[in-house]
Amino acid sequence: MNSLNNMTGKTKFEKELKQKLDDYQPANAQSNWNGIKQKIPAQKTPPWLKSVIIAGSAVVISAVVLLSLPDKADQTVTNQTASQTERTTEIQHPGEKPVTDANTMSETNTSGEDAQPSPPVNEDNTYKLQEKPGEPEKSQANNSSPVHQSESDTDNTENKKETQETDVNGTNEPENTLAPEDAENTSEQRLMASVSNPEDCLPMEVEFTTTADPELYHFEWHFGDGNTSKEISPVHIYTHQGEYKPALYLTPRNPDNEPRRISIETLTCHGIENAEINFVKNKNLFTFSSGDSGDVFHLWNIDGNEFNSARVDYEFKRDAAYQISLLLKDEFGCTAETTRKVDVEIEHNYFVPNAVKPSSNGVNASFGPVGENLRDFQYRMLIFDKNGQLVFETKDINRKWSGINQRTNEPAEAGVYLWKITTRDNYGNVRHRRGQVTLLRQ
Repeated sequence: MNSLNNMTGKTKFEKELKQKLDDYQPANAQSNWNGIKQKIPAQKTPPWLKSVIIAGSAVVISAVVLLSLPDKADQTVTNQTASQTERTTEIQHPGEKPVTDANTMSETNTSGEDAQPSPPVNEDNTYKLQEKPGEPEKSQANNSSPVHQSESDTDNTENKKETQETDVNGTNEPENTLAPEDAENTSEQRLMASVSNPEDCLPMEVEFTTTADPELYHFEWHFGDGNTSKEISPVHIYTHQGEYKPALYLTPRNPDNEPRRISIETLTCHGIENAEINFVKNKNLFTFSSGDSGDVFHLWNIDGNEFNSARVDYEFKRDAAYQISLLLKDEFGCTAETTRKVDVEIEHNYFVPNAVKPSSNGVNASFGPVGENLRDFQYRMLIFDKNGQLVFETKDINRKWSGINQRTNEPAEAGVYLWKITTRDNYGNVRHRRGQVTLLRQ
């Protein structure tokens, strides 16, 4: 009973119930109880339980109604934000960024006892937490009340994306935005190596250069022909025809970095490798040829005479040391020159027998040289005995020695004699020949 008396009735049903309970007087008489029962409507549910249910429902409904009421402070901030957005949209010109009043989001609604200042909201859906005066603002994620982005803010975001894409393409690259390691990687990507070869004919001299920093790398050039160099800017000479693919190998001085390889453009070398002079001698006739068997232009200079054929036959007339020169030129315009010294000694060809028998009355009855060209030469023959005494001399090609000692005009003794023959041709070439001849008497 006391618990029911403490309850504060707010409904008509509760007042009526309380009044009936206060008037209730227990009695022993059955009629009195029956009278009370007649005044109270019959209910299946006990009255006290029904009162509890009704009171609880009233409390829940009241709480729901109170919580559903809009907060005046939040409504004020929302209205102010919408108003500011409209003003910004009205004064904005094409291409301009939206203007936002910083004071709009920081105004405080003073109406109502429970009204609290609404914290300003960032465009990225975060609250701005203002620290002490003069300190930068902090941000805290707002998960309960997201803020939508206006059309002006969307345009600005698209402009930022376009700017970033432009920077990536390299047309508007920002300065000093790379970290040291990123800057180093960008520098490595721009490493280049180049060559300087104004001509592609052998011998081809090529200078190699690179943009790599020697303070960051060790260099090793590979020229493609089996030769290498560790110089910074080497000069290499190619001496053979063909295509070469040089490369530069960079070993970082910092062991944390990886080595690099830079390929260089393919080098094509033309030219003539076998620029040499060969010859075959047959008496005074020389046959000259070059070591190049390809389709190459030849220009010979032999004894003051020029020839254009790949093979030249030439008969020399004078004794001398000749400088033979040859110029070769291929289809690419590459040329090669070579020379060779040739010592020429004109031969006077004739036959000299090694025995003479005056009494034979036939072959070898007299002694002297035999040859077709002797009549064109100036001629002299000398014969000496074993003591070195001159026994015969003649300048007439038609006069032979018949075994007579000219000093005594008597037949010379049988034995071995020495002879010397000197000839001089029409070109001034002089030849001396010596030998032995046996004089037979029987």
